[in-house]
Amino acid sequence: MVKKLYKHEFMAWLRIMPFFFVIPLVTAGFHRILQLFEADSVVYEIVSGSTILLFIVTLFVCLSAPTVYGIVRFYKNLFTGEGYLSFTLPVKNTTHLWVKTLTNLVFHVAAFLACIASFLVITSGEVLAELWDSGIFLWKMLPAEDCYHVAGFFAEFCVLMLASILFSILLFYSCLCIGQLAKKNRILLSVGVYFAYYVISQICSTVFMIFFSILSTSGALDSVFVFVEEHPYAFTHITFGSSILIYVVMALVLWLVCRFILQKKLNLE
Repeated sequence: MVKKLYKHEFMAWLRIMPFFFVIPLVTAGFHRILQLFEADSVVYEIVSGSTILLFIVTLFVCLSAPTVYGIVRFYKNLFTGEGYLSFTLPVKNTTHLWVKTLTNLVFHVAAFLACIASFLVITSGEVLAELWDSGIFLWKMLPAEDCYHVAGFFAEFCVLMLASILFSILLFYSCLCIGQLAKKNRILLSVGVYFAYYVISQICSTVFMIFFSILSTSGALDSVFVFVEEHPYAFTHITFGSSILIYVVMALVLWLVCRFILQKKLNLE
């Protein structure tokens, strides 16, 4: 049954998501074809600039489509009339959370890859060749030890992106779950919970920056600055690692919130 649930969820996403993935590729292809007819005219400049602007918009749409569709599908399948059918299936309530979270994560990654592919299309030709040659040149200029660090940075960055996407998905899901605790205006409460999280996160960030500035001016962080100057690669690895850990811990907390509500506080009335 779990495999069927995954299959059904993926098929539902595949019915709509490829459309948003193709849009930036088509826009990039159109702009690339337009470049073949480059001319020194006002009309060409206007059309070319418009296609670039349209390309940027389609990238934003492509990246945000999984988030919007994931929120809508999570709420519709679990907290509307469809929830009665969903929770009658012979699987645990948390299985629905697993299925929707992993599927959402997969299509977020697919959206990111579609944007990369569209960027390669729009820069194909001399621009892409120059970028590639510049990258190869810089890579060869690095010492062997630095190459290992750069490869590690790239791997850590990819893991950090996955962790941040996972946190973002579970943040929206947890807001929807908390909203179900209200007897009325559940969507309004979900929006309020997200707004409260945003305000609190901004306050915490501001307090942290002020505290960091005070410590910096007082000289309490001089040893840290010396360590950063003497071991920049180690500091970067520590920064990536700690950021990944923070996102994973916060995602785990949000997961437990969703799990608790779906198991103990679910109310479809």
